[in-house]
Amino acid sequence: MEQSLLLNTKHIPYNHTEDKQELTQVLKQARELNEIQSELASIIDIQDNDVKHINMTLEDTYDTSVSASSELQQATAKKFRMTPILIGSVLGGVLTLPLTLGLGGAGAIIGYAAGGGVLLGGIAGKKLA
Repeated sequence: MEQSLLLNTKHIPYNHTEDKQELTQVLKQARELNEIQSELASIIDIQDNDVKHINMTLEDTYDTSVSASSELQQATAKKFRMTPILIGSVLGGVLTLPLTLGLGGAGAIIGYAAGGGVLLGGIAGKKLA
């Protein structure tokens, strides 16, 4: 019976070369996809490193700007202004001038006394600034 079944079966020709070519093409495409995936992974890794570097630079820039802002505020508070000193010096000289003229005496005494008044006025102006 088995032999009769084998005799009654019809042999269908099968072309292996077509399948082999198709499998070869699929394998070639898979290798290309693998290569593309490897290149993309490399690019992503490089970009990740660049993003981390940019983030670190931004953090450093932020820290520097905060420090600079603090130092700028301190410098603004310590800003030296000449105007109050000049105004104080003029007022000190004007206020002590009648006293120095009233005391009379040599010109040197008047000059020293007026200079002292100017100096005291300048110091007072600096304290007020």
